[in-house]
Amino acid sequence: MRALLIFSLVAFSLPLSPFQAWAQIGAPSEQPFILILGIGQDAGVPQSGDHTHPGWTDPESAHLATSLGLVDPASGKKWMFEASPDFRRQWYMLEQTEPSSGQLTPEGIFLTHAHIGHYTGLMFLGHESIGASNVSVYAMPLMADFLELNGPWDQLVRLQNIRMRRMGENIPVRLTNQIQVIPFIVPHRQEYAEVVG
Repeated sequence: MRALLIFSLVAFSLPLSPFQAWAQIGAPSEQPFILILGIGQDAGVPQSGDHTHPGWTDPESAHLATSLGLVDPASGKKWMFEASPDFRRQWYMLEQTEPSSGQLTPEGIFLTHAHIGHYTGLMFLGHESIGASNVSVYAMPLMADFLELNGPWDQLVRLQNIRMRRMGENIPVRLTNQIQVIPFIVPHRQEYAEVVG
């Protein structure tokens, strides 16, 4: 766990794209690792309405919406934290970092809360895009209810593009023998659902 935190801190401190940062740090061995896939607020950077931001013409000044990738090289499995509006590109980046044998979707996606930059990328799992089959989506109870009871997200559940996996506060979610995720409530605007770190 400490190695994952250290890797996160190193990756966050580099003013580079994930691919550039990865090349400079070097690929780890068979140990699980985290890759920073985006650091921008919900809508990324630049945001609509800010026509003077240099990111519109300079890709180095633009940032994808916040997201993390979790990779277990030993099993070849990958998970994402957040399904941002930049999901397509972020999944591509994650898949290219540690290519697997044609894995079309992440093993699972962890959602922290119901703000647009954290769940709207689920739309790319639907039949208009990937047409995924039972991708595990880990969410707290209110967040899971929000997706199951509101369109268009409920269609992803009905068509079995996603399978909701309800989490509980401070209850570990074991992904492999080496990896577990423990959600904890954090103080942030809880308009539709819990907010977890």
